[in-house]
Amino acid sequence: MVHGWAGRATQFRRFIPIFKAGGYRIIGFDGPAHGKSEGSQTSIPDFAEVMSELAEMKGNPQAIIAHSFGGIASLYAIVNGLPVKKLINIASPTIGDRIIKTYLRAVGGSKRVVKGFKQSVNKKFGKPFEEFTAMELVKKAPPDFKLLVVHDEEDREVELIHVEELLKVYPSARLQLTAGLGHNRILKDDIVIQTCLSFVKENLK
Repeated sequence: MVHGWAGRATQFRRFIPIFKAGGYRIIGFDGPAHGKSEGSQTSIPDFAEVMSELAEMKGNPQAIIAHSFGGIASLYAIVNGLPVKKLINIASPTIGDRIIKTYLRAVGGSKRVVKGFKQSVNKKFGKPFEEFTAMELVKKAPPDFKLLVVHDEEDREVELIHVEELLKVYPSARLQLTAGLGHNRILKDDIVIQTCLSFVKENLK
């Protein structure tokens, strides 16, 4: 289970008893510079590196359940070799320019910051910012990859258009909409958790 930006693993605490009762072992972690983990900065590749290291130590996960930014990091890890066939993205953004717009609004930044930010990403990682968005990453997903998208219609942090645009480029994704849960309370909803469990259990061999 992979938390989002400014989140931590304990946000998935309501999932634990339900998934344990279903016969699953749950592995969560506080990403670099989050929660109880060390560091003062992090990135999508940093999160992906932690996931790969955990898979080496604990075994490849049957599925990943991710929230917000964690969904992008998980997709990045899968596209870059993490052998996971099922991903559940909850309230996860997909559109690059809208992600930046939301960030600028949160920190009170100006539009002039955008150009510098994109240049910084390109310089540090050797790739344009857009290649780190779910809209682009999902196009490189393995052929047997299955994606469930769970999103609240009233999410003010990640608007519904993120899901609508993702489905245009990856129409095989399954969509589960909720109402009135917003961006974070969606992780505490019993119906959402049961939906995730059912998706993970499907087509077990």
